[in-house]
Amino acid sequence: MMVRFLPRQTLGAIVAALMMSLANQAMAQGQAPLRVFELFTSEACGSCLRADGLLDRAARHRGTIAIAWHVDYWNMRGWEDPLSLPAASQRQYGYRDAFGLSGVFTPQIVVNGVTSMAAGHSTLIEEALPVSDVEPVPISVKRQPDAVTIGLPPRGDMKGDLRLLLVLTVPDSVRYISGGDNSGRSSLSVNAAAELRTLQRWRGEALQIELPRSDIEAHGGDSFLLIQRFDGLGRPRAILGATRLLDERNASG
Repeated sequence: MMVRFLPRQTLGAIVAALMMSLANQAMAQGQAPLRVFELFTSEACGSCLRADGLLDRAARHRGTIAIAWHVDYWNMRGWEDPLSLPAASQRQYGYRDAFGLSGVFTPQIVVNGVTSMAAGHSTLIEEALPVSDVEPVPISVKRQPDAVTIGLPPRGDMKGDLRLLLVLTVPDSVRYISGGDNSGRSSLSVNAAAELRTLQRWRGEALQIELPRSDIEAHGGDSFLLIQRFDGLGRPRAILGATRLLDERNASG
């Protein structure tokens, strides 16, 4: 496995440009924009803390799903990230293979499952952005005191391996780092994934799923539903729909 650090660049401008261009694409197509930002990061990565703060900025924009995946392969660098998750590393390895990359790196931003952003390779942001060939799948969410019901409309044009993924996060926090490359610094954690579940596969039929609140609030943070395509080798591909399952009153972050 080859691991690379991402040099510090103007990540703030990257995130802003990504969000503006995705919104413009969606408005031109007459639909709500699909904006899913996945940040692969680690408290043990010397160049990641600024990107963590930028994810917080992205998460504040209405309609944007922002998820931090704390990988575990940096834990040997003098600091073990308490938010690190083997499933985060596995998801990044899947994207590495899907994108045909030679290795993994942090911080890495993946947009809508189809674009990998490295700051040093982002001079032409607009040209690198994905243009979905299908309309994002609308997801209805009915919030009740004890459960959340998810609804999907029938979509006869959906083919391939489509999976409904549930991402559970821990409450947002500011953490002090006492070892490793970031020793003496504070880390802002936003929508840090604690668990990734595959609820079921979807073939485009009308569907309703009821999830107990005790289940989706198990880690105390927010929760998100992703509809994602996987290829024949099980690698993650395009995200076709996404939504937040908890309202702000019930999200601990």
